[in-house]
Amino acid sequence: AEWFRFLSAPGTEAIRVQPRGKAQVWLDGQPMQDAGGGRFIATSPAITAAVVALRIVPQAGCSGGAAIPEPIVVETTGAGTLPLGDWSNVGILHNYSGGVRYRTSFALTKAQAQGRVEIDLGRVVATAEVHLNGKKVGVRVAPPWRLNVTGFLTAGENTLTVLVYNTLANHYQTIPSRYRGEPTSGLLGPVRLLSRDWNCSELKPD
Repeated sequence: AEWFRFLSAPGTEAIRVQPRGKAQVWLDGQPMQDAGGGRFIATSPAITAAVVALRIVPQAGCSGGAAIPEPIVVETTGAGTLPLGDWSNVGILHNYSGGVRYRTSFALTKAQAQGRVEIDLGRVVATAEVHLNGKKVGVRVAPPWRLNVTGFLTAGENTLTVLVYNTLANHYQTIPSRYRGEPTSGLLGPVRLLSRDWNCSELKPD
């Protein structure tokens, strides 16, 4: 038998693999159910990035990478925990080009909600779309990563959502290409609410 391991994405609930041989799969040490057709399902989805381990008894003459001739497909729930920072440092996300949605909630007093407030996203790679309480505030594709959120806030609980897209640089790590851009990706932060009327607050994603 041969063993292969990789750090999967937050929210992993299943993988699909087409090995040349018989495979068994574990997610963070827990066996995944063989659903047939090369699909393996987790007993419970991984909230954070989790290690996937594959045990393959390969066919004769198929060793190492030859035992897995096709890319492994990872299925996620779409929900998981990912800290602020460079997502290209998180396992298979190093090669992920696409979007990640960050969400958090915070409470304000009536006076705070009625003041003039800006949101500062800190640093973003590469674009950000900001929503507050279900309403689109705006999009930023370059610094400064600030938006005026006056009028979008309410007294009590508020929900902030930031949708970040990176570039194709990460995808190009997986294919022959002359383009090798910077793979840094994500909402790097710190994310803060800024107001002249009250002290700034740093926000953390849920």
